Amino acid sequence: MRAIDSFTPVRTFGIAVLLSAAAIAEFATRGSNAFVAMTIALTIIVGQLPKLFGIESADGDFFEKLWRFVTGLETTNGWTLLVGIVSLALVVVLRHAAPVVPGSSS
Repeated sequence: MRAIDSFTPVRTFGIAVLLSAAAIAEFATRGSNAFVAMTIALTIIVGQLPKLFGIESADGDFFEKLWRFVTGLETTNGWTLLVGIVSLALVVVLRHAAPVVPGSSS
């Protein structure tokens, strides 16, 4: 009986270590999931901004597309930008004013 009793603190410590490791793993997973979601969102935004501003889009990675967008801002098509801004505003307003309209709910 004494041999079994002497392992109880060891087992308790082992279980505590496993539980804390699981908590750390869960925290790390949440953080990495948020990072991946933010990265995907930024990639989509940088890919869509030239279309919103009426600028010729570039091929390449994230930074090449972002640089092409920033350097091409002087060639913005005003009508394209106006239609894009009005469309985005309409989606935001409809989401709150008429949530039963298709495309306005989240």
